[in-house]
Amino acid sequence: MPRLYAVAFLPLLITAPASANLFFSDEFNGDTLDLTKWGQIHNQGTIEVSSGYLRTYGGGDHHHINSIPSFSLLPGLSVSARFRVSSPENIFGPDDYHQFGLLENYHLTLPSPVHTYYFSSYDDRDGENLNTMHWIHSLDGVELERGIVPASWSEFHVFTLSRDQSGMTYLIDGVAVGSAPVPAGVDLPLFIGGDRSGVFEVDWVRVNQVPEPGTFMLVSLALTALGFARRR
Repeated sequence: MPRLYAVAFLPLLITAPASANLFFSDEFNGDTLDLTKWGQIHNQGTIEVSSGYLRTYGGGDHHHINSIPSFSLLPGLSVSARFRVSSPENIFGPDDYHQFGLLENYHLTLPSPVHTYYFSSYDDRDGENLNTMHWIHSLDGVELERGIVPASWSEFHVFTLSRDQSGMTYLIDGVAVGSAPVPAGVDLPLFIGGDRSGVFEVDWVRVNQVPEPGTFMLVSLALTALGFARRR
């Protein structure tokens, strides 16, 4: 006679892992900037891709790339980049800065307000050098939230801007260093670049879909196997 073994399935709630799904990436492995992914502005400055890095530098204002052709940062997404800034003088003048951030209406000539969320190597009020990092939220150029983090721009760090329904979180090497509110419906493409002194050297840029904290998945675990054993 065939023997039937009992089977039990137990619903189990498991917290979703902190890992995120890759939505966009550029590892800069070629020898030219991928214009299907990036727009660019280089007034007298230089933007180049070589040896696995994006580099922006030169003697002019505003040599930036932007993500207008490929994405804006929506709620549920985070954008990260690994980069450093090299400068022989290790200090910036009054008009020198390098930035990684999100600028509302970057590509449009729309009325204010314009929200900007970014990391900057230069602060207009104190002219800090390469040993401090600034996270800033501004509205029409007026700072609403800001912070200063003691860390060196001359060393590689991973900078992240993570957006959810409630706002923006700033992270450096996975550690949250600041936060700011984001109004609903704000269009926020990415920009990367700087002015004048130093070389902005970017290893990679990645955008991830981040699950909300406490997301649950329903799984069923078979506690015993279902099978038929034929007695010989």
